Amino acid sequence: MIRSNVVTKHTIVLVNKKKYMESKYWANKGKYSKEIDELYRQGIIPMTGKTNDPALEVIRLVNHIGYEIYNNGGCNLLGSDGIRYDYYEELEELRDNAERINLDLLVARFIQIIEDNIVLVPGGGPDDDEEEYGTDECFLSDSIYDKIGGEMDELLDKAYEYYTKNH
Repeated sequence: MIRSNVVTKHTIVLVNKKKYMESKYWANKGKYSKEIDELYRQGIIPMTGKTNDPALEVIRLVNHIGYEIYNNGGCNLLGSDGIRYDYYEELEELRDNAERINLDLLVARFIQIIEDNIVLVPGGGPDDDEEEYGTDECFLSDSIYDKIGGEMDELLDKAYEYYTKNH
């Protein structure tokens, strides 16, 4: 089969997930799972939209990004061009809020894991809309699941502890 040399768009594909270490919070077993769930139930952390508190915003954003990784396989973290992030604004907000509560190094490590596990396979698969080959495939490598859980847990623990200490 001859592959087209025209790349019309990038598609994002998911890899088959093997057994991985998941976040304790994702399994509802985090140190402060009940307390954080209660903040959501009471509307202190909004289900949609932002909060003005930097610690709560870190919790909200880490949960949002974690949901994307664990529930959707991380496919929406990447932009349709395979380079920029659809979650770029969320990652920038996470960096800004984490810096305000001295969690910037933890967040930098968390984001670095995401960036280190992006895989781009040029011309790897068929275009979703057409039968031709030549689109690039983007996905997060399987190894992200072994690394991200502990980072998420630590961020959520520290952000919640900062919130309770300062309110």
